Amino acid sequence: MLDHKKNLLKNAKNLNISKKYVLHDCNKSLKKFGKFDFIYSNIIYWLKNPIKTINNFEEILNVNGHIILTTPNQNFFRYGKTFNSKNEFLKLLNFE
Repeated sequence: MLDHKKNLLKNAKNLNISKKYVLHDCNKSLKKFGKFDFIYSNIIYWLKNPIKTINNFEEILNVNGHIILTTPNQNFFRYGKTFNSKNEFLKLLNFE
């Protein structure tokens, strides 16, 4: 698992969702991490150059590998208000 936020990696590690946890800014090259069979990204819309990053995925994806990209819909920013909430439950949902 790659993320540029230490706290999100820590939360993921606590959930035991991956075998490897790497602090990395995905605006930078991913080549040094080798090849992947599966790439999932829910951050593509936050990147400085998402098209370049998507093209870079091709370089690190194994033959017959799969990519899943998720993007927000029209409700994203309305529901995204929970990211700034002081409500402890909503913070847990957002892995803050």
